[in-house]
This record gives sequence, C-alpha cells and structure tokens, in this order.
Amino acid sequence: MSINSSTNITSLNNSMNLEHLSIQNPDEQVLKAVAYNKKGEYELALKAANDGLEILQDAGADPRRRADLFRQKAIAHNEKGEYDLALEAANDGLEILQDAGADPTVRADLFRQKAFAYNEKAFAHNEKGEYELAIEAANDGLQIQEADPMTRADLF
Repeated sequence: MSINSSTNITSLNNSMNLEHLSIQNPDEQVLKAVAYNKKGEYELALKAANDGLEILQDAGADPRRRADLFRQKAIAHNEKGEYDLALEAANDGLEILQDAGADPTVRADLFRQKAFAYNEKAFAHNEKGEYELAIEAANDGLQIQEADPMTRADLF
C-alpha cells in the first residue's frame, strides 16, 4: 500500500470510518494520521502516529515510514498551536532521515521527506515569532529542492 496514494487517502476521507484499519500495519497508521489531520481531529492523528511509531520501534524499521509518522505528528502539533512539540517531531523525523542516508533503498525518498520536515519546522518557528529560525528552516528546505527539483511539486 502506497502511503502517498491519493486514491487511498480520498477513500479514507470519503468514508472516514478509520477504525477498521489494522493497528499493526504502519502504512495504515500513516493513512489514518493523514486523514485525521485533514479532518481536523488532531488528537486522533497523534494517536495514529504514535501507534505507528510503536509498531516501528525496532531498529530495522523502515525509516521512511517512521519519518512519515513524525511528520504527521508535527502537522497535528502545529495545527493545535503546540509549536515546540511540532519542532520536536520534525527534528525527530530529520534525525531518522539523517541516519538513513547511507541506505540506497531510501535515498530517493530522503529529499522529499527532509523538505517536508523543514517545511513543518519553518511553520512552527514562524508561528512562535522566531522569524530568523523560520527563514533558516525554509532555506534548508529550498536547498533540498534545488538539489532535487522533483520535491517542489510535493511541497506546495
């Protein structure tokens, strides 16, 4: 199951009956977190993300899924006005991605994932009035975009 599939997210958004999804499938937890964030149900998005992270806690877990889940946490915290928690989640995702950089199976996804994390950091810093840090995070995301222009379509 592709976590970026607009068909899957659309069907989840249309039915919004998310409880039938398996708690043991991290891809489904990502989809639940995305759908709950889109519905504005941020506590449920955080629960889904945390459940997914619990499933993926072992060292061999796919770093892209873990980063996706931290991104969903950052989005939910940003929307709730919990900017320090959003920054923590974004930084956790960036740390995972940094550690995954040597793995050629995830390298292609790294640019997009890192750019998303910097985007969430920029938003949180901006909302906190930390404009220099917001600009720095936005610039970090833009540098990634320059290295891989395909990320631009995903970010905006």
